[in-house]
Amino acid sequence: MRNVRRTAIAVGLVVLVGVVASCAAPVPPGARRVSPVDGTGYVDPLISGDGDTVVYRREADRGAEYDAPTDLVVTRLSTATTTVVPGVRLIHAVSHDGSHVVHGVSDLVVTDTASGDDVVVRSGPSLGFGEAALSADGRTVAFTEYHLTGGWCPCDLRLHVWRDGVEVLDRLLEPFVRPEGAPRFGRFVQLDSAGERVFLQQFYPRAVVALELSSGELTEVPVQFPPTPGPDERGAYDDPEDFYWAGSRVDAGAQDGSAFRYDELGATYLVRVGVPPTVLPPNRISDPPPSLSPNGRWIAFIERIRTSTGQEQLSYRVRDLDTGVTRQVVASEPLVGTRPTFNGLGSVADSGRATFGHWAAPPSGPWPRSIVYVDD
Repeated sequence: MRNVRRTAIAVGLVVLVGVVASCAAPVPPGARRVSPVDGTGYVDPLISGDGDTVVYRREADRGAEYDAPTDLVVTRLSTATTTVVPGVRLIHAVSHDGSHVVHGVSDLVVTDTASGDDVVVRSGPSLGFGEAALSADGRTVAFTEYHLTGGWCPCDLRLHVWRDGVEVLDRLLEPFVRPEGAPRFGRFVQLDSAGERVFLQQFYPRAVVALELSSGELTEVPVQFPPTPGPDERGAYDDPEDFYWAGSRVDAGAQDGSAFRYDELGATYLVRVGVPPTVLPPNRISDPPPSLSPNGRWIAFIERIRTSTGQEQLSYRVRDLDTGVTRQVVASEPLVGTRPTFNGLGSVADSGRATFGHWAAPPSGPWPRSIVYVDD
């Protein structure tokens, strides 16, 4: 474990706002700014399941790679305090209580957001992580990766689980050469709240499965998928197994295993236990996919709407899946050219509170900076 320098920015953010208030962009109606007002862009926000912590990254310097090391910024909404942990890359997940964040590219690191302490759970060259997930208290992390044999392919898909800084599972999910009839897995991974079960996507037969860490037993989660595509819908993929491997993806899930976001044939579905699949609001490839709360009750999504004058806007909305009620968090200004509006969808907490990044042009200069907001 190595310590990371941790710097407090402000209490209540008022200190920073008073210094550079004249440079602040207008706050969208219905939202509260959480990122510092310092002329820097902040991206990739995630909100903890309890709705009290927003984590995000300082935007990489111009000309740097998107995943270049930057600062992890942690804002506690209840105390209005913001802290910084330097040297962070892409953020994968935040624990339900906001106590831990998992991040990284070739190295995968779990950071304690209070102390700044790091646990490196994976390092060295890799073909990349599929997904990484945290338990509610952040003590357990699970991730998938394509494991390089001797530094080169062929590659095996493996599942790793660490608890309290110690690896407790290294399981081969899919060898490069699969035995006939063996299941084919995706890179998706989700942990339950207690860190005792891992949810995985099985491409064929199409399923979500749960791995019990105590016993090693795999069981199918009885979610309802859309109808099986026929030969005409599969296009060039005559074999259903090849079609699902190439054209389907589970990429988000509730921590209790009750609901998952599933993509197939260009459509995005919410697949649930005991409920027929629901088609989620359509979006363009350039728009972020809908996000799902850890308890599976809420989704946040972007919908393209038209103003009375025919101009296009992006409407950021949150829907209560129990009641079907949808509310608009914020609508963008009418879209002009190709300038982006929302930087990533952010995420939604168990209470329905959501966070998002919004590009705003600075007072001088054409380059927009991203500001992180939380919906109030």
